[in-house]
Amino acid sequence: MPELPEVETIRADLDQVITGKKIKNFEVLVSKTVRPQSVRKIKQDLIGAKIMAAKRRAKILILSLDTKKHLLAHLKMTGQLIYQRSKGETLREPKVSPLIVGGHPQRDGHLNLPNRYTRAIFTFTDGSRLFFNDLRKFGWLRTASQAELE
Repeated sequence: MPELPEVETIRADLDQVITGKKIKNFEVLVSKTVRPQSVRKIKQDLIGAKIMAAKRRAKILILSLDTKKHLLAHLKMTGQLIYQRSKGETLREPKVSPLIVGGHPQRDGHLNLPNRYTRAIFTFTDGSRLFFNDLRKFGWLRTASQAELE
């Protein structure tokens, strides 16, 4: 299970690369990942939204959207977030790797994406993607309003 310092590192890395990106598509490969929300509801909340900031509260990652909604992600025991930049993307921070992997290490879990551990895929308008991988399927994604977040 990622501990608090690891979750903060994931948040900081993601904040550098996904802030300002617009979500073009969101694909759920395992519906349990978004329960109790429906796949349709979470897609409705996410598609077309722009990510304004990556935050954290305890071990929950919070992506604030321009729609006044927030995407919450908890990696639980074996979850990973893997960012794959688009072919032509230039990075604001030259030290940032073209592939950011954060969370529980899985042997070759970042190769040949999507793979058998992929539970959800975010595709951004510039072609970059964010994969939510989880070996044991305990991790989750939810959307929340500002009031629900508080």
